[in-house]
Amino acid sequence: LPAELTELFYREYPLEYDQIIDSVYRKPGANRFLAGFCPFLSKHADHPAVAGIVRGAFAGFVERNLLQYEEIRELPVSFTGSVAYYFEDALRNTLADYQIHVETIERSPMAGLVEYHSKKEV
Repeated sequence: LPAELTELFYREYPLEYDQIIDSVYRKPGANRFLAGFCPFLSKHADHPAVAGIVRGAFAGFVERNLLQYEEIRELPVSFTGSVAYYFEDALRNTLADYQIHVETIERSPMAGLVEYHSKKEV
């Protein structure tokens, strides 16, 4: 990130470099640790550096994970989690670039699970 965003980041998240490395590479739950920065990145989503990182990451995800499925453009996809939630617009725009239809984006799976199980026949 550019210096001005790096400074804002460290003000909001007073972490030492070693803490970040340890949390990402040595402790379990690195995905949750990194997802914890989504509110900050979302707040600065209009900054060209952040927008480029987000769009590039989503494009990489699509190419690596979704395009391997032959029928990906014929079926809607849904997402759960803070990354998809905080960057919904960028995710939808990136998927639209690949002609992939997004059905739902939820921050937490709980609402969908409750709906699914409440409709299930006993």
